[in-house]
Amino acid sequence: MNAGASMRLAWGLFAVTAVLFGFALVGGLRATPIFSPGSIRVQFWAIALLCVAFMTFSAVGAFVASRSPANAVGWLFISIGACASLALASIAYVQTTFPARPWAEWAADWSGVLVFPQITFVILLFPDGKLPSPKWRVVAWATAVEAVALVIGAFTPYTSDAAFSNPAGIEGLRGTILQDGNLGWVLFPVTIVAAAGSFVVRFRASSGQRRQQLKWFAAAAGLAAAGFLTQSVTWGGTATLVAAGLVVEVICLTAIPIASGIAILRYRLYDIDIIINRALVYASLTAVLALVYVAGVVGIGGVVRELTGQQENDIVIAASTLMVAALFRPARANIQANVDRRFYRSRYDAQLTVEAFSSRLQDEIDLDALAGELVAVVRNTMQPTQVSVWLKHSAL
Repeated sequence: MNAGASMRLAWGLFAVTAVLFGFALVGGLRATPIFSPGSIRVQFWAIALLCVAFMTFSAVGAFVASRSPANAVGWLFISIGACASLALASIAYVQTTFPARPWAEWAADWSGVLVFPQITFVILLFPDGKLPSPKWRVVAWATAVEAVALVIGAFTPYTSDAAFSNPAGIEGLRGTILQDGNLGWVLFPVTIVAAAGSFVVRFRASSGQRRQQLKWFAAAAGLAAAGFLTQSVTWGGTATLVAAGLVVEVICLTAIPIASGIAILRYRLYDIDIIINRALVYASLTAVLALVYVAGVVGIGGVVRELTGQQENDIVIAASTLMVAALFRPARANIQANVDRRFYRSRYDAQLTVEAFSSRLQDEIDLDALAGELVAVVRNTMQPTQVSVWLKHSAL
């Protein structure tokens, strides 16, 4: 397929996906609740947020596929968006009074679950669309079997209390390992862990720009995992809490296609180490300061309530806030030093070397010895291919 045909196909699939997402949004406005805790407002915003997240996959996939058609990752992103759009549009269609609603429900069953094996393939093939080595073909084949098993599971007849009967139901699937896609769900955790293992192998063997690409994806995947954890924790709460959790999850999920697009196309490939470093520092700092604040308000506040009998004490809240403010700078410096020492050892050692040189600089009076030390410091910290010191001698 030539470049022009690839571009037309990629953006054509994106257009179809956008139409399906639009239908899902319109259907979400009038649909009956399907998301706990059962509010139409929560359901609509949940559908809207999911549409935004998976539209990002489609858009980035079309952008990558139109410029690097040989890279399978771009087409996988388009496919992930297409499957999600078909699932959400089918769910919206089921809520209408249009004909063939059982078929829409059946389409939602298999299209939604196909997102999972495709995510495994993305991890396995990122960033160049190729396996790390031929030995990983077994994981690719297992993922393909998983996808087929999940689709076959959609042919399982529905239970008697379902709103519709499965129009494509095959009675012979009952009681087998293929029922409800059981084989696929058994394979999914195995293949996703194996794909993560292939990513680690690829990362350890990489260097230079390829390592930067993998770091971008790893950072985005970690952020998506944090978003999923946040959404899981807030799911059983109030409608506001559920909506907040969904917003966080969607923002974190969209990091995967965006970071992948930057990494694959290598457009302004920023030094991701700085982003990861700051994320580690400020996430840890937020957790520590939140713990201090809660301990102050709950712990000290509880003691004050016992002594004074007052349910609320503004002095305790103000004191906890001041304590957090006073701890910010020293806590940040401590956490930064620990992160550098644990994850960025070369930078930490370089900083110690420069500090030691600075302390000796004020006592050194021998110019030749000073030049020698300066050369040694530059070699240890910056590791250039060549170092020389030029001194300008003033005329007497």
